[in-house]
Amino acid sequence: MKTAFVIIIGLIYFSGKHELYIDEEVTPYPYVTSSEFGYVYFKMIPDTTEDLFKHKGFGRAYRTSIHQQDEYLWNTEGWYAFNTFISSQGEYLIRIGNWPRGHKPKAEDLAIAFYKHGKLLKKYSTEELIKDKSKVQHSVSHYDFLGEKPECLDYCTDSFRLVTVDRLEYIFDIKNGEILSTSLID
Repeated sequence: MKTAFVIIIGLIYFSGKHELYIDEEVTPYPYVTSSEFGYVYFKMIPDTTEDLFKHKGFGRAYRTSIHQQDEYLWNTEGWYAFNTFISSQGEYLIRIGNWPRGHKPKAEDLAIAFYKHGKLLKKYSTEELIKDKSKVQHSVSHYDFLGEKPECLDYCTDSFRLVTVDRLEYIFDIKNGEILSTSLID
């Protein structure tokens, strides 16, 4: 049986179909993301009462304090994200969608979402942002939608940059989630 598996993998490799690879989902884990200067932070916590691969969870935003206890600002619930960004004053949060299942962008696959005080302002699906679907690379069970690591601009006070796999650069207004500009980059 092991020999048959090795032969199949070898045939796939030598046939030139290198985009096929075996993958595993990462189990959600608690983490903290801080603002540019660390004045505020967001703590993401997976919901351990649910199936961990459903990506349910909650988050809490805090402002650092000189006192023993930091100041609680607001919370989120019902979702878990592996990648979040918090604005410099802790008012806004940007959530990047998790590794989407399947082989092509879909309306139900989150690409990016914007929050104010933990309340959803605006969200975009991978289907909305990726225009050239032929550029999407996938594994056995998932596909990538990001072309580069997303980043806050201007110390995360005004805008946010996201590049998709088809090399479209989106600049978003973090205060309302609206797209400020879109351009094709090399």
